[in-house]
Amino acid sequence: MNPYRAALVAARGEVLQVQAAVRASLARPRRVLAQAWQCPAADEFACGLGVSERAALRAIEDSLAELDAKIRAEPELVSADAWQLRWRGALDSADNPLRGYG
Repeated sequence: MNPYRAALVAARGEVLQVQAAVRASLARPRRVLAQAWQCPAADEFACGLGVSERAALRAIEDSLAELDAKIRAEPELVSADAWQLRWRGALDSADNPLRGYG
């Protein structure tokens, strides 16, 4: 077993949940804008919403790509003396990107 890899996989699952929440959160305003408003202010708002949506989804995709690369680089099984079996102590470090996982 590789607990570090398992934590990366768990983190990826949480990122997918965030992605789904972002998509769901923005679906209704998009429908409302498409059906109800037709004016320059609505167009400006829709444009800003689209820019923000694309930026958020791009950041999520970048995070998923980084996690996927890290997951691919980790073996599923590690030896009894592998650092991956001791990594949890480092999770409390403020500069650890996986802080709170595992």
